[in-house]
Amino acid sequence: MLGVSPGVFSSAWFEPGIGYTLRPSSEITAWNDTFVSNRIGFRAGTPDKAPDVFRIVFVGDSWAYGMGVKEQEAFPRVVERLANQHAAMSRRVECWNLSLPGYNALTETRALEYFLPILKPDAVVLCPTGNDNHSYPRVLPNGSPWFGWVGTDEFGDPHTIAYRTARPIDSYRYRDRWRVALRELRRSEDLLARHKVPLLYFFVAKWDPNMVHGLVAEGGLRAPYLITPPKYAHGRWALPPPIRHATAEAHDLYGFIVYQGLAEILGWQSLPLRGDDSDLTLYRSPPAGTDWSAVLAAALRRGTERHVPEAFHPSPPAVPQCAGPIDGTTGWMGRAATFLIRRASASTRLVIEIEGLVSAPTLYPLSVRVSIPSPSGGTESEVTLPSPDQPQLSIEVQLPIDVPAGAAMDVVLEASSAVGTDRGFLPRSIRVLSAEQL
Repeated sequence: MLGVSPGVFSSAWFEPGIGYTLRPSSEITAWNDTFVSNRIGFRAGTPDKAPDVFRIVFVGDSWAYGMGVKEQEAFPRVVERLANQHAAMSRRVECWNLSLPGYNALTETRALEYFLPILKPDAVVLCPTGNDNHSYPRVLPNGSPWFGWVGTDEFGDPHTIAYRTARPIDSYRYRDRWRVALRELRRSEDLLARHKVPLLYFFVAKWDPNMVHGLVAEGGLRAPYLITPPKYAHGRWALPPPIRHATAEAHDLYGFIVYQGLAEILGWQSLPLRGDDSDLTLYRSPPAGTDWSAVLAAALRRGTERHVPEAFHPSPPAVPQCAGPIDGTTGWMGRAATFLIRRASASTRLVIEIEGLVSAPTLYPLSVRVSIPSPSGGTESEVTLPSPDQPQLSIEVQLPIDVPAGAAMDVVLEASSAVGTDRGFLPRSIRVLSAEQL
């Protein structure tokens, strides 16, 4: 774990909504780079802005940070070099990177709001990615990120959430978390408009362009936006595991794309297209003549149909169904967890078979609550495991009437307590044996 996510972070005690920064003013070796963080904890230059500088602040997560490449290779620096060569500005262009691995739409917008008076940007590039509705990790005392944290997260769920399905899905909480994220992006638009700072969105990483247009339309985003051509986030454009982010060659292309977008909104000199870089449209709004709400709904429904089964049986194939601190291969969960099930037609209730931890008698009596959230408030049920002598029980919960057949259901389990184990960091309370619709 430390090899992939080294202990390089520091909790943002000064503004909890930011979550964390890098360790300030420290020499850090992480993700194929060694550098010295600045005094506010980012891989960028001094926060103090020189009078002769036109500063563009990039805000995002690991993709905008440049995880896996050197700081000078990340696409904000590529934009900086291109701008100073071609923009014909009277001031030197500086691209300042306010991005960190693990950030989401909420931490990004809070960081922008908090540091805006210090950084004094002349333009901002916000870089949403497809997991910006995931929880940000909490930081352990040694500075490592921890994704198994239990407690109300920034989106209102009872534990950290990370969706592992290969495509976006149509569940109530998945959609609602995106609504929260889009609302925060609109707040940033309003903040920057009050300060007369131009804003450009760069939807970077593995985006379906139709989903981007659908989210922009649904969220009412007003700033112009660019979308990474999907082919430039896969294959030779991606680093091997465990990094799986853009190569330096891909960053060079991303920088070219963003420069072209900034040139259009700032009046800079544009550059001739290179090779097959033809899909670099700067969108002022989603293309007209399409019901983007319907397109988004259809895309989410397809993802659900392909990647969310109608039952949950712990096994390696079930891992993508798990959105919280639960081992999808065994069914053992911490104090709270969420898994996904696609609602079957004509089904009215869900039966979940659970098993308690026999070796931990102090857990008992152990109450277990299951809920399925929905727009109308959802449904819930609760049982109590009385003792380790009776470790298995069934929980039956009615399915919400406003979750249609074919949509994914967020099945949330919360135990009254959990115990630590000697196998990894995940505590244990109960094991989910199966979940079937009737």
